[in-house]
Amino acid sequence: MQFSHTYNHTERGFTIVEVLIALTIFSIAVAGVITVASQGGLTINIARNKLVATYLADEGVELVRGFRDTNVAGVSAGSRGTGWASFMTGIALCTTSTSVSCDIDATNSAGATIFPNVTNIVSCPVSGCPLYYDTSSGFYKDTWSAGIPPSSVFTRKITVDAVSLSTDEVTVTSTVTWKDGITPESITHTEELFNWY
Repeated sequence: MQFSHTYNHTERGFTIVEVLIALTIFSIAVAGVITVASQGGLTINIARNKLVATYLADEGVELVRGFRDTNVAGVSAGSRGTGWASFMTGIALCTTSTSVSCDIDATNSAGATIFPNVTNIVSCPVSGCPLYYDTSSGFYKDTWSAGIPPSSVFTRKITVDAVSLSTDEVTVTSTVTWKDGITPESITHTEELFNWY
């Protein structure tokens, strides 16, 4: 009895070369998807940091404005008009004539939002005050004077300059710096404030 086997050449399998080519194409496609996904996550983080920094810079100017209004309107003193001079004396840590910078906390030690007063103005290094995020109050706060390690990448520096030839106008500059990876970033908000009383 003789056995014979005929091969049908139309039913061939994959060769090892074809399998390797298919795996290479698949690997390139998967690597592309992973790269796009990781770049998307990085872009989201960069955008989030820019947004938070913008709000923190704006908040710095608004805190100085609140301190000015508290002094000029006499809200904290209970009588109208404690004055522009009181504002300028209280904000002295923030002037560029000093060798330090300042920051202003928007909350008191209990975490309640308050009108800024002189006890909320803190002295910082010239580079600015490192900030931490206080989860109980939802605010970023100064860490320099509290001795708390920073829990955010942000540093804020507030400076106040009297405009030349006028004692009733100041330029407030609030600068927030941070790093995205190893790249230093910063956002600055500047505004003129006047003695409106």
